[in-house]
Amino acid sequence: MSMTIDWELFFPDVVFDVSEQRMSSQMQKSSYEKSEWSYYWNPLIDFKAHLETLKISKKYFNENDLSLFPNNFSKPIYSVKRFEEARVELLERLQFQAPEGLIGYDDEGNDIISYRMSFKAVSEQVDVRPGTIGNDDHKFRVNGDRNIISVHRFNMLNILFDWLLTVNPKGAYKNQWQIFAYGITEYNDTMTLVSTFKEENSDGKLFGDNPVMTIESTTIFNHNSPSIGESQNAGDIRNILKEWNPEL
Repeated sequence: MSMTIDWELFFPDVVFDVSEQRMSSQMQKSSYEKSEWSYYWNPLIDFKAHLETLKISKKYFNENDLSLFPNNFSKPIYSVKRFEEARVELLERLQFQAPEGLIGYDDEGNDIISYRMSFKAVSEQVDVRPGTIGNDDHKFRVNGDRNIISVHRFNMLNILFDWLLTVNPKGAYKNQWQIFAYGITEYNDTMTLVSTFKEENSDGKLFGDNPVMTIESTTIFNHNSPSIGESQNAGDIRNILKEWNPEL
C-alpha cells in the first residue's frame, strides 16, 4: 500500500544557466536584441512550454479501452489521471519571483540574474481539458498550502526535475543549487530530503568540459535510520515519467 507524504519545500535563490539556443524559441518572437535576452527570458513561460509537451492525449483517459495503451506500459489506468493531475497542479502553483536586483557578474562580465521559486497556496477550481480529469463541468480542484505538496504514488517533483535538468539550475553565486524538503507521512513519520543539482563530467569531476547535470538526492527517514542516496540524470527522470505517461 502506498502512503501519502506531505512535503514542505525550501528553494534557495536560483540562477538558470540557459543557452542562447534555449532562449531563442521564446525570445525570437520578441523585439529584444540577443544581448538583452537574458534580462527578459521568462522561466515560467519556458516551464509552461515544457509541460505542454508532457500532455497526454485524451484517448488514454478512456478506462474502458485498455487496448489503446502501448504493450510495454505497465502502470494501471489510474497512472494517466494521476500524472495529469500533477501536471495541472504544477501549472497552477509554481511561480517565480523576479529579482529585486542583480547578484553580480560572471567571469565574462555578464549580469547574474537570480529567481526565487515557490509553490503558491491555492484552493480553487481550474479549467481542464474535457475528457481528461475533473468533474462534468471540466473543472479540477487544486489545493495546497504555500510550498507544501502532497505525494501519493506519483511524485510531481519528477515533472519539475524533468524541466529543471534542461535549464541548468545553479546557486545564486553559480555554486551548486539544492532543494530542501521536510516530509511527514499519514502515520506521522518524518523524513528529510536534500536534492543537489550537480554539473559534472562523465568521470565525476565537477565543472569540467562538456558537463552533464545530475541530481544527487539524499533521504533520511525518521532521523534515526541511515540515509539513502540516489544519483539521477535527465534520462533517469524521463524513464520515471514514462511509467506514468504512455506517450513519452
